[in-house]
Amino acid sequence: MKKYIGVVILLFSLVVLGMQNVRAMTEEQFEAIQALLDEASRKSGAPGISVGIVDGEDVYYFSSGDVDEATYYELASVSKSLTALGILLLEEEGELALNDSVVEYIPWLEWNYQGEPVDMRDVTLSDLLYHTSGITNNKHFQDIPQGDSSDMLEQTVRVFQDAELEFVPGTTFQYGTINYAILGLVIETVTGKSYEQFMLEEVLAPIGLEQTFLYPDQAASNGDLVPGYRTTLFVTHSYDAPAFAGNKPAGYIISNAENMVRWMQIQLGQAEDISDTFKRVVEKLHQADQTVSPVDEFYYGGGWFIGADEPIIEHSGVNPNYSTQVKMLPEEHIGVAVLGNHADINHLSLVEGVKSILDGSDLSAEYARSAVQKVNLILSAVTIVFVLLTVILIALIARGKRGNGHYKFWGTLTLLLLAGTAYLAPALGYTWLILLIWQPISQLTALISLILFFATVTLYNFRGK
Repeated sequence: MKKYIGVVILLFSLVVLGMQNVRAMTEEQFEAIQALLDEASRKSGAPGISVGIVDGEDVYYFSSGDVDEATYYELASVSKSLTALGILLLEEEGELALNDSVVEYIPWLEWNYQGEPVDMRDVTLSDLLYHTSGITNNKHFQDIPQGDSSDMLEQTVRVFQDAELEFVPGTTFQYGTINYAILGLVIETVTGKSYEQFMLEEVLAPIGLEQTFLYPDQAASNGDLVPGYRTTLFVTHSYDAPAFAGNKPAGYIISNAENMVRWMQIQLGQAEDISDTFKRVVEKLHQADQTVSPVDEFYYGGGWFIGADEPIIEHSGVNPNYSTQVKMLPEEHIGVAVLGNHADINHLSLVEGVKSILDGSDLSAEYARSAVQKVNLILSAVTIVFVLLTVILIALIARGKRGNGHYKFWGTLTLLLLAGTAYLAPALGYTWLILLIWQPISQLTALISLILFFATVTLYNFRGK
């Protein structure tokens, strides 16, 4: 009888192993994903892209450029999911509650809406966690200060001490990265530790994210922190962006594809080596705030966008010279993380392409350039064309050529363009600093080239009067 039982157990084990390997990636799939990644790197101009994939119990890594799965990148807004874990851990431990008023921890906040004071007792930690506070990227992003001093987190939040909110707290979901900077300061207030110390000791280490760091020098001393890049007038070059350490809880945690795979496995419930406390807290990350309407078919949970109509957990992130995307499909036990050292990568195209290759629906998936990159290419071409036209006009003027005398018309256009520029940028929520740091530099070069061209046409026609 024992012999038969042993045979049954053996057969059962073989069946289970066979089921586990049924989704193992084929050579064709492997080559297709690598080709897609190489195409993305070439078209986007990103010198380095690392990809980590969780497919059932299998894990795969891909890279393009002089990088690999151990290379470090800024996570951009994917950092929010880790900060959310810290906040929900403190709630689990009874140190705070999401329905607590934010002024219980930061009493000097005094926000306004439409010029009237907001009752800050009604603004809760959950409003910050779920982006329902009225602090939004549209209205407040441009005010984030630069700097990397040890007190930069508090300095950053104090910039918004008397902020004018975009909507009544708790009524709408509208994304605002500063919400998570404020949560970072709440962590410091509650724990008496710096945000960085708390995250490293109480969050990252206990769940095995030992290759995730809060300071660039820590990452650099533990491996390869790849430099960030941007593209200017068709030329990709390294770009040392200014430090925004005060927004670290929202966008400046550093990690690699290996740890992002570990993070996805934790989200997908595949990490049995974490405590029951962390398992409960991770489940709370996926509980979306459904008291407000979804946006583009997504609610927001604890640092993750949660699909309103289908089981999707995801987040994208863009810094001036890095970008990240994490997408997980819990019912299919699939997760894809893309990390790149360039802001122009179309992560959605790349992730969707990887997914279609994984499920076998499209082994010839192609990468599509991002809308931002397309605009950048068009404006770069505009810059070059109008600079050339300006040079030609200057050469004609130097040779004594004359226009038709309509200098008033062209002069008026020049003044209107200058006035419109001076008004339009602030009206759209941009400062020149934001345009120079966060937006494609071609926006500025195209604008300058147009102004120079119109001014030169004015001069050309003035000489002809």
